[in-house]
Amino acid sequence: QYVGFGEDPGISNMAAKLAADALDRVESIRIRDGDNGSSKKYPFSSSFSPETFFSEVFDPPLVFRNGRYVRENPLSGKETYNFPLIGKMSVYYVDHEEVYTLPKNIGKGVRNVDFKLALTDETLNYLLALRDIGLLSKEEITVGKSRVKPFDVVLRLVPQPSSLLDLRGVSCVVVEVEGEDKRGRPKKHKLFVSMSHEKAYIKHNVNATSYLTGAGAAAGALLILNNNRTPYGVLAPEQLDATKYFDILKKLDVSLRHFVSDGEIIERKLKRNKVNKTY
Repeated sequence: QYVGFGEDPGISNMAAKLAADALDRVESIRIRDGDNGSSKKYPFSSSFSPETFFSEVFDPPLVFRNGRYVRENPLSGKETYNFPLIGKMSVYYVDHEEVYTLPKNIGKGVRNVDFKLALTDETLNYLLALRDIGLLSKEEITVGKSRVKPFDVVLRLVPQPSSLLDLRGVSCVVVEVEGEDKRGRPKKHKLFVSMSHEKAYIKHNVNATSYLTGAGAAAGALLILNNNRTPYGVLAPEQLDATKYFDILKKLDVSLRHFVSDGEIIERKLKRNKVNKTY
């Protein structure tokens, strides 16, 4: 049984594995999830499970730093990240599955693994307001003659992803892997998948996040079915063959962009001796 197969975790794990397979030593794995999707009908929404969204944002995030696991404060580690096809967005540490499994399974001396999620200032203000007035509490309160949990009320009111029919923007997950090749030369890999919500609705009748999540899971299932040597037990995505995974994913209309450089990560035009791969 494999756990965490979707967009992220899932595609993100396999991107990290693909880059790590090309390195002799891995120093760091950074995962950045960006989405600038917006809806005119709903000023506050989540393109994936609202319950999972609230949990990821406000649970103390796990970070693998200098070879050790540490817990950070929710919404800490703010930085500005320049996403392909989206541009600059503020990202924050959130609690995510990749940090739990990649350090154990990638090996190769990996020292640092973290995950940050992009949040617009407007979304962040909504989140903090809901938290500060107690609407994310899971403790029952009395309202008239009824006992209710504020968090359940919020979940009932926040639109479900399937109702975001006017969502516009791009969903993108980026994985950056730093390390050394077999000759001891420093290498940086940048890998990402992206899709516009408009394209996803036209072709698949769902938003981009939903499609990437479903395609990531489907590719994992197909890979397992086609692999006679799949080990038993509960395993993480990166314990499968990453190259075969992305071959299957491409057939599901999701292509991985993969850039490699000796120095700074190249985002646009690649100079001589740089590698730009599309799987």
